[in-house]
Amino acid sequence: DLSLSSAAWSRSEWLEATFAGWQPYLEPIAQSMQRSAGDALSAQELPEEMAAVMGPMMRVVRQLSALMSTQQVGQALGALAHDAWSTSDVGLPLTTDGTAALVTSNTRAFAEEMHLDLRDFETYVMLREAAAIRLFGSAPWIAARLRDAVAEYASGLRVDTDAVRAMLDDVDPMNPADLQQAMATGMPMLTGSPAALARIELLFTLVEGWIDHVVDVAALGG
Repeated sequence: DLSLSSAAWSRSEWLEATFAGWQPYLEPIAQSMQRSAGDALSAQELPEEMAAVMGPMMRVVRQLSALMSTQQVGQALGALAHDAWSTSDVGLPLTTDGTAALVTSNTRAFAEEMHLDLRDFETYVMLREAAAIRLFGSAPWIAARLRDAVAEYASGLRVDTDAVRAMLDDVDPMNPADLQQAMATGMPMLTGSPAALARIELLFTLVEGWIDHVVDVAALGG
């Protein structure tokens, strides 16, 4: 039997509490982006003078790609912290301590914007939190399959080499700052495995459907 506790979090507390929970899902994607960026650049047919410069710089390129990924993840999580109502919004088990938490500044803002009764809305969000915690705690295989599907999807990510070639056309081979600026704009990625993406979507659908059903039963009294 799982014990539940409740908490009211600020946005920064949400980030701090959920950061470790994001890592198993984000790390395979970041690693794949870093590897694919370097491989794509290595595969380009570069002018002789650029090839001479790029050879020793490939390690730096991979480091820049990793930095780019880290910055993009940080920006995305920071933006999500301004919208998240709780830890269960995204359908992932982001915490494991059995705490059902509200990001009260966000729930209050949403309730005001939509003209909802704040108490009713926060009760609904807490019911979803409790249901999600029960589900992931009772069926840990769901999180494991989600991680496996994300890792499989990430392994198939490939950089658009045509876009890389176009990017390099504007890079001065004698100016590393040009390369860093180009990398900072991001590299277009092709989609990963469609089968893995379909599994991710199916798992999310199952999780959300189960939570919706349990909340409906609890809220409507069966």
